[in-house]
Amino acid sequence: MYKRVIPLLFFVFISEQLDFVRNTFPAIVEVSNSSVQLSWPSLDSAIPSNLSSHYGYLVRYRQPGASHWNISEAIPASGQQYSYSFSLGGLQFNQNYQLQVVGFRQMAGGERQQGQLSRSISTKTACVGRLNIAGR
Repeated sequence: MYKRVIPLLFFVFISEQLDFVRNTFPAIVEVSNSSVQLSWPSLDSAIPSNLSSHYGYLVRYRQPGASHWNISEAIPASGQQYSYSFSLGGLQFNQNYQLQVVGFRQMAGGERQQGQLSRSISTKTACVGRLNIAGR
C-alpha cells in the first residue's frame, strides 16, 4: 500500500514546485536595442537542496501575433536565491515582444517536465542604446 502512495505524494510535491511561477509577473529591468533583462521572484527555498540541481527556469518569448514561442537557454535553480535575473539577447531592435517564465524539472533521459507559465508581460526593444527601467 505505501509503495503506491509515495510516488503520488512525490508527484504532487514536484507539481507544486513547478507551478510556483503561474501568478508571477517577471519584471523588466533593462531594455537595449537587442536584449531585455528581466527578473522574477524565486521559491528555491521550497525545493529540497538535494534536488535543486534538477530544477531550473526557461524564458519563453515571441513577437505579438506569432504562433511559435522561442525558448531561452536553461537557467539553473541554485536552491538559495531570492530572485533571478536573466538577459535575453539576440532580439531585433525596435520590436515588441511577449515574455513568460516557466519552472522545470530535469527528468532522467533529458526530458523536462514544465510547470505552469508565469503571466505574460510585453516590452519593446529600444531603437538605439540602452534604457534602464529599474533606475539602477
